[in-house]
Parts: sequence; C-alpha cells; structure tokens
Amino acid sequence: MARSSVREVAQEAGISHGSVQHYFATREEMLVFAMDFASEQTSLRVAESIRELGNPPHPRDMLRLILTEVFPLHPDTRATSRMNAAYVLEALHNANIRTRTRNGLIHGRRSSARQSLMATSTATAPRRQNPIHSWHSPA
Repeated sequence: MARSSVREVAQEAGISHGSVQHYFATREEMLVFAMDFASEQTSLRVAESIRELGNPPHPRDMLRLILTEVFPLHPDTRATSRMNAAYVLEALHNANIRTRTRNGLIHGRRSSARQSLMATSTATAPRRQNPIHSWHSPA
C-alpha cells in the first residue's frame, strides 16, 4: 500500500481507474478513507465484543479483549495492522497524513480508555484486583 497508485488499486479491485477516481481524486484521499473505514470497523468490533462480555464485564476479560485487538491475532486485526503500517509509513513523508495519524492515535487511545472505564466501572472484582483502582489503593 505504501507505494500503490490509484491505478494499481483499481486494477487489483478489477474496476476501472476512472471508477476509483470518481470517489478518490488522489492516492492520499484513498488512503485516508481506508484508514477511517478501518478505524470505524475496529470501533464497531470492539463495541460488539464488549457487549458480548456481559454486564458488568470482568476487568480480566476487558484486558483480554484489548490485547486481542492490539495484537494481529485474527484476520480483521491483521488487515488493520497492515493498513496501520502503511499509514504510518505514508505519514513519514506527508504532513497531512502525519497530523491525521497523530490525531487518530490520540483519539483512539482516549476512546479505548473511555470504553474500558465505562465497561469496568461496575465490575464485581475486588477493588485491589481492579486495575482501574490499583493506583489509588494499596494491594
């Protein structure tokens, strides 16, 4: 992806170059859309996984979910990981992508922390085992 052109993407997708250009005038627009889409899909996947943990989820289950998303252990996270790598490489040479990457990382971290806090705020684990409270009370 780091060196792919709009023409190459169209060829790989089996559609005309003009069809891709109808939606994306530049390679940068295409890459930004792909990253935004991947981010949205990750958020939806995480939200669904949190719902499946039950109410309230145990902090250990939340940690497992977060680690499963961080490490490319299944096809969805592997694809997102490859996209993130291409995006970061592009950011080395493109100030707009670099700014979007920085802002996206900040937003993603805040969103993950917020989701984790909300999901575990009523957890039944003893206070000393709850990682959210571990900084505020002795073990």
